[in-house]
Amino acid sequence: MSKAINWLTENGNVSVKARAEVKAQVVSMLKERLGVEVINSPKGLAFEVAVDLAGHPIYAVIDPTITQNLVVKAKASKGKTVEVVVPNLFE
Repeated sequence: MSKAINWLTENGNVSVKARAEVKAQVVSMLKERLGVEVINSPKGLAFEVAVDLAGHPIYAVIDPTITQNLVVKAKASKGKTVEVVVPNLFE
């Protein structure tokens, strides 16, 4: 169950300090629960999921965003797509 927190300032804006603390706790929880080696990178929490044919690692990156708004604006179509086959990485 989610816990109620007071994270708004007296002006009704989200407190920067409260958002940063929530994010720090989320990052800590994710690092514990992922069960893989996690690297703190400038892009977020990274963990290796595969290597390319040259042996270079391919990472998944999680960068938690703390928000109350889940609406995302629609993006324009990029046009032509290329079909790519990726094997199941987690079997």
